[in-house]
Amino acid sequence: MAILTNLGDSYQQLGDIRSALRYGAQVLDISRKLGNQQGEGAALTNIGAIYSILGDDRLAIQYLEQSLAIKPRSEIVTHWLSASTT
Repeated sequence: MAILTNLGDSYQQLGDIRSALRYGAQVLDISRKLGNQQGEGAALTNIGAIYSILGDDRLAIQYLEQSLAIKPRSEIVTHWLSASTT
């Protein structure tokens, strides 16, 4: 799963946001199937940040709110800020 996350991050850094979103969705799906809440929370945060970059604030909020239910608020804010500056 880390490889998929890293691929998504790499695509995001290259500006290929749609590919980053595709890999984020794969990580989310796998995390949910495995019951991995940490991975699920991270994937939700990543996807929320990607939607924010794409300018779809409605979807960004939906994913970040789901992540908030899983992860402490401080982790989400830190991750979102680092993702939105790349």
